[in-house]
Amino acid sequence: MATGSDHAINRESKIGVYEAVCWVAMMIVPKVMLTSPRDALEAVGPSAWLMTSVSAGTALLAFFLIYILAKRFPKDDLVSILEKTCGRFLGGLISLIMASLFFANGALVSREFVDMLKIFALPMSPPGFLLALFGIGVATLLYLGFETVSRTTSLFAAPLLVGLLAIILLAIPLYRPSFLTPIFGYGIDKTILVGISRSSAYGDIVALAFISPTLQGVNHLRKSGIISLLISGLLLALAFVSMSLLSPYFVAMENTVPMLLVARSIEFGRFFQRFESIFMLIWAISSLLLVTVNLYLASNIYCKVFRIHDDRVMVLPMTVIFITIADFPRDMMVLTSNYIHGLRTYGWIIYFGTPLLALLLAWIRRKQG
Repeated sequence: MATGSDHAINRESKIGVYEAVCWVAMMIVPKVMLTSPRDALEAVGPSAWLMTSVSAGTALLAFFLIYILAKRFPKDDLVSILEKTCGRFLGGLISLIMASLFFANGALVSREFVDMLKIFALPMSPPGFLLALFGIGVATLLYLGFETVSRTTSLFAAPLLVGLLAIILLAIPLYRPSFLTPIFGYGIDKTILVGISRSSAYGDIVALAFISPTLQGVNHLRKSGIISLLISGLLLALAFVSMSLLSPYFVAMENTVPMLLVARSIEFGRFFQRFESIFMLIWAISSLLLVTVNLYLASNIYCKVFRIHDDRVMVLPMTVIFITIADFPRDMMVLTSNYIHGLRTYGWIIYFGTPLLALLLAWIRRKQG
């Protein structure tokens, strides 16, 4: 009997390690250019760089569970695995919960980006208009399918990540090491606990479990996961170090987008100033890719669960729902303090709990691919 994965995979081609790494990195790294760093600085102070390193380490441990699960079911994606271990109804329900998480992440990030764009660049533009423009870009990529999304992501990922690293390095003359103290922030115990709970920032690594049939074997899955987590963890840690070294943490956390402050502070004489224009370009493209990948995963999972052969039929309704949900939060305060904070703090339960549940049931019920 064919699973939903067998049908939905028809429009998906094979990708290599580089494309998979770009896919995951563009789901994780752009978050450091939004409002989440301020939340992290408020939670642990100047040890935010250590906190995100703990988060990356936690995600790496969780990824090895995903890898063990993939070795047990080498030809299946997570939707198919959940149906085999939990039954079609319960497995489909759990898959839809995962799809909802990807969808919510995409919608909230798009609203977060649009609100930031209004504050810093387009104050007179209605948020609904900006969301509609954003939605058109996302819908276009979604309609063109998996291969286009993968190639677009792999085309832009390296320049965007190098651009972010360049901003961090160009700000070195402005850094003051004394701002990095106390090195353990509000205490090493709190830093570790917050780091574990905020491992949701790296929870997107589970995306590899949903696209595993497009990878060229389980070893490619392992390499892609480890490399993407190492790159993402290093860049996020460097970004937090940069924010902390530029100004005292209690000043940095007063800024809505701390990385924008880093970019704005860079200047070399009279002719090399206003590097935030480069940041804005990186910011816009990376946010678009992050949202597109999340919505593609949500659409793809939905189609696999309900045996929809062509996921292009989902593009229009999903875009309309996505814009509606993104416009739902009343204001920036509600968006960041309630929705985004909750997703970053508790999302790991679903991100990592789902493959763990599938692995436990596979062991108990002696299931394998």
